Amino acid sequence: MKKLGIVALLLGTSFAVHAQQNKGFEVGMAVDQQLSVVFEIDDQYRFILGNDGAAFDYIFAQGSFNSPDVPFDWYVGGGAWAEWEDDFGARLPLGINWQ
Repeated sequence: MKKLGIVALLLGTSFAVHAQQNKGFEVGMAVDQQLSVVFEIDDQYRFILGNDGAAFDYIFAQGSFNSPDVPFDWYVGGGAWAEWEDDFGARLPLGINWQ
């Protein structure tokens, strides 16, 4: 099953280069389900595809720090995750976006 995850990650990466031009659609990399490609729609819906599994998050709170010296924003969300080995659960992602 891990081979399927690696293939999906590579396909997602090649799709990401093409899709970056669409407004409201962002693509990035993260250490989430191990090394992962992250697809974000309208700064609210996040799909994570990694070599250890996949996840979906709904971002319900986000903001920035009131300092020009801090180059990142914060977010809080809720979602679910699933590993390629038939394990799954709920999640509460807390994180930062570095531009």
